Amino acid sequence: MTEYYVTAVRHNKEDSRIIALQVRRRILEEQKVGPRVGSSREFIADLISSKTATFKTATYNKQKKFWEAGALVHVVGDNFLSTDRNDETKDNLGELPPF
Repeated sequence: MTEYYVTAVRHNKEDSRIIALQVRRRILEEQKVGPRVGSSREFIADLISSKTATFKTATYNKQKKFWEAGALVHVVGDNFLSTDRNDETKDNLGELPPF
């Protein structure tokens, strides 16, 4: 299964819902990460729900020049994306930067 890193998010004006994400494909064979690609929350939620791909949060470590994987992203309720398994129906991907 293809694995992606979520590296940044965009929220709606009310800051209540993620509307878009920046993702990067993890290239296992080469131990690197591909270029960033923008995607809608709905599309990412569909890929996760259909078990087509997995997503983890990731942050870039400037000192090591390496993407560090974080928590696994899953779908909760009505296509909310979360790393927290408390089943709260809201988007929660931690402290990823905005884009």
